[in-house]
Amino acid sequence: GSARTCSKCGSPLPRLEAPRAAAAQAAISPAGLGQQKKTNWLLFGGIGAALALCCAAVLFLFVFPSKSLQGTVTDVSWQTSVPVEEVRAVDHNNERGSPPSGAYDVSCHTESHEVCEDKTVDQGNGFGEVVRECHDESEDYCSYTVDEWTTVQTYDLSGGDLHPVYESPSISTGRRMGNSSEHLTVHFNTAEGPETYSPDSVSEFQQFQIGTTWTLKLNAVGVVISVEQ
Repeated sequence: GSARTCSKCGSPLPRLEAPRAAAAQAAISPAGLGQQKKTNWLLFGGIGAALALCCAAVLFLFVFPSKSLQGTVTDVSWQTSVPVEEVRAVDHNNERGSPPSGAYDVSCHTESHEVCEDKTVDQGNGFGEVVRECHDESEDYCSYTVDEWTTVQTYDLSGGDLHPVYESPSISTGRRMGNSSEHLTVHFNTAEGPETYSPDSVSEFQQFQIGTTWTLKLNAVGVVISVEQ
């Protein structure tokens, strides 16, 4: 086993590679392959758990109620807005994609940028190698002018009762009224101080008679998220 040359013809003999071959076989053995895959699953599992914890924290802080208070309505207020619109030329600069129909003064150009993605390539020995693959992507950007309905004036009203009123402006030719909106606020007095709540609709707002008592549900940061009588 220790001979370097043939005793009969004198030709060199190949050196033994048994230890190296055994090490290579151990590297690609099922046990080694299983360990590699286990490590990858642990990594993905850790990332998933971190994301789940972040989502749970957001829900706990802002969506789910954390405590309840009894509150008495002390005041209500509202503000309404009615926009008036007319068609005006609106400039758009470096918008991605093709311009809309009816656009004019159009000027477009193409921009290219490199996009890279990391991929794991199986090496055939139970291990994977992370390889970065890059390619160029092109996108069109356009500047143009288009005629759009644009708010040119807003009529606001405010009050302190349960019956919001909306302005009714006279509309000249070539103009129109946009979608009206309202901001509704109910003020409560609680054992821990004043609280406010913004109803989602006028019909809900009109239920909050002065002096009535409601149960306020607050989230972890102290914002009223719902009320019930």
